[in-house]
Amino acid sequence: MEVRPHPGVERTSFRNCFVSASMAAVAAMVGPILSVLVGAGCLGAARAAAFGAPAGWQYGGGGTVRIEGRVYAERGQNISNARVHLQSEEGDELFSTAVTPAGRYEISGLRRATYQITATADGYETYQETIDLTRSGSHLIVDIVLSPKLGGPAGPPPSLTDASAPRAARKEYEKGAKALAANRIPEARSHFAKAVEEYPCYARAETALALFFIADHEVVEAEAALKKSIQCDAGFLSASLKLGELYNLERKFPDSVRVLEDGARRDPGLSTFHYQLGAAYYGAGDNARAEEEYLRAEQLTPPPPAEIHVKLADVYSREKAYGKAYAEMQAYLRAEPTGQFAARVRKVMQQMESSGAVPADSAAAAARPPAKP
Repeated sequence: MEVRPHPGVERTSFRNCFVSASMAAVAAMVGPILSVLVGAGCLGAARAAAFGAPAGWQYGGGGTVRIEGRVYAERGQNISNARVHLQSEEGDELFSTAVTPAGRYEISGLRRATYQITATADGYETYQETIDLTRSGSHLIVDIVLSPKLGGPAGPPPSLTDASAPRAARKEYEKGAKALAANRIPEARSHFAKAVEEYPCYARAETALALFFIADHEVVEAEAALKKSIQCDAGFLSASLKLGELYNLERKFPDSVRVLEDGARRDPGLSTFHYQLGAAYYGAGDNARAEEEYLRAEQLTPPPPAEIHVKLADVYSREKAYGKAYAEMQAYLRAEPTGQFAARVRKVMQQMESSGAVPADSAAAAARPPAKP
């Protein structure tokens, strides 16, 4: 598959879930026809809103950067009460906003520098990550997955190794979680590493440490930590999901399918497993299975997430089923007429019409009925 990112658009590999170690996709599969980046873990996105900025904010050209994204839960649900904050490297708060009802946020006019982005919401762990805009394009997409607080009513089931971990290891993990919440990133990583040293089979700590490895581009170490987590507790699905996402990023699609299929078997209702499987099968060239998994992910997150229409359009375009591809693009534009991919989708649709691939007067007849949960 030819991977061609859309000009000016990058997607971060940053994700939340250090504390509860549950994460959605690190990276996206890129469709050969649309050539737009769609987050493998971003199950749906709604219209991006324009937000105001504090006094003195730099807008306009001159090499500024715009970041946008969606804040959502691990099963793809919107988190409408979230807030997104942006701080300088020195810790000064530069921007703070509530997300839209669809969980979207946007920050424009950023100088090329390093920032700290934070997302908070009642009942969820705090997300914090450093983003480096010094070498980024002019448009960066940062999707954020918030994990339920440990012990909360909506939290994930505990890892089997949580109870067996010695007190010293659990204490180190708790210190790491607190340091992370206080934005003391190196300290948090150190405590998670110590937790693993105290108890190498501490699945939750291994997975938390793996996310630091990924953020620092230490892929070999991340793989090893996630494999160890799964070896110690195959039922701790956060590690399986994260490893599958990492394999997709590395284009190790057979490995990704193996890990994700096992995770989907253990929790068939978790849409992110099916979305990642769609990406893995698409990368492996199995269009039929990719379509099946994307449709399953769509069904598990009603109303249908808009970005899945783009992913399905890629699948149908590869199969030269241009009528279906066109219909999915129409569905995307109905859901997000001003969405982040709307301009590119419209351009591709016009190209399909002008080339005769899809007669304009018959496009509507190709529409697929909406998915039902």
